[in-house]
Amino acid sequence: MLISAAWCQWCRVLEHEVLPDQRVITEIERGFESLHVDLDAAPLWADIPGFKGLPTLAFFDAGGRHVLTRSGFRSAPELVDLFRALSSRLERDELEPYEPPRRVRLPSAGISAEDAKRLLDRLELAVFLKVNSNDGGFNSPARHPYPALLVELERWRQHGAPARVDGWIQKTLDGARRGGSPRLKGTPLADMDFSADELVGLSRAGADAARWREGIERLPDADPYLGLQDSVDRGFFRYCAGPGWYHPHFERRAIENLAWSELLRLRGEPDEARAVLNFVETTFEQGAALATSQRSDPFYYRLSAEERKALPGPVVDPLWRLDVQSMAALVDGSRCRALAPVPTDKWPRALWDRAGAELSSAAEAPVDAVGLLLSALASCSELSERGRELSELVVERWSGEGFVESPRLFLLSRGICENSRQHCARALAALTDIPIDLDYPPPFALLSRETAAE
Repeated sequence: MLISAAWCQWCRVLEHEVLPDQRVITEIERGFESLHVDLDAAPLWADIPGFKGLPTLAFFDAGGRHVLTRSGFRSAPELVDLFRALSSRLERDELEPYEPPRRVRLPSAGISAEDAKRLLDRLELAVFLKVNSNDGGFNSPARHPYPALLVELERWRQHGAPARVDGWIQKTLDGARRGGSPRLKGTPLADMDFSADELVGLSRAGADAARWREGIERLPDADPYLGLQDSVDRGFFRYCAGPGWYHPHFERRAIENLAWSELLRLRGEPDEARAVLNFVETTFEQGAALATSQRSDPFYYRLSAEERKALPGPVVDPLWRLDVQSMAALVDGSRCRALAPVPTDKWPRALWDRAGAELSSAAEAPVDAVGLLLSALASCSELSERGRELSELVVERWSGEGFVESPRLFLLSRGICENSRQHCARALAALTDIPIDLDYPPPFALLSRETAAE
């Protein structure tokens, strides 16, 4: 199973250069069936054991049991070696399948102030350790800023967080906003031999261009773009390939840019917040809703505004997702209208599909998307009653069959708390043993509130 996404640069290299290699084709045909997953369309695939980013290969035995996950780009010879080794071990029955995930049920009792304090301390330490294992973390610019985490840390800062949290946020924000390439700021390095016309051509032709792969590999050294914000149109890239905000991956996603906008608003920078929101609306607007992601293009972002006029912007994936629409409504109340078609009585079958405003009946929305929907409904005055109704449905299901243990439950708990004070302490109590994933920030501000409860 190849897990990839439309915005992923190295997924495109793998699909364009490696998988068509006859050596790879031969190994696949010899002992495998191949399937492909678009992670944006099926986000729960990111929860499989061993997943560490894109592209990812997940392997299953003849009985359908998940036996191996390998993330990251691989060359054709490396992939051939992997297939051969895996075939041999499967034939000898040497691979144990991963353990199935356990389910979490909503506790009958709520969290106490003492337990909330212990949980808050555990989560803060876990976040600090995870961020600071990421090439510098809060103490210097890291590879991945996790803007949704910064938003939650800012909410916590405004409700009693230790002073150190403000420093974490500001250092990350300062590092991310120093974006730009030497080519656009002055004299490039000596081995920068890509002209403006060639950069335009590489952007226009994509993977079919003669120097496309060479450009991807050489430009980080020839023109080392620093920071995560595009100095021309103000949008933020996802993360960096190297420490010190060196050479960002140039894909951009709507939901992360919405989080950057919200962070800037909460930090008292309304003009900057509006500039990022304008980028999102200009780039991702699809009628009443927002599309999901924009393809990576390292050549386009080394062009000035004038040079970019020769090109359309990078391709936008037309997928519409519930979490994006919900985050948009949280950031900009005028977008509450995009949530009106979501049938809360049919939850959790509420995932926006590629057709537009039609709702898919084939897949369930992940619990984090439902959590964001709950938060958005609570913030939309005209939809708040629907938020309370949906919250009751979630609590009923969580109390009965439960949900798969996942950091996605952090966002679901927050959504319940924002709609139902009655169930909030129970939702927070369910998080006691759940591990951290920085893409799904824990509800620090709510736990801080609970530590002060009688």
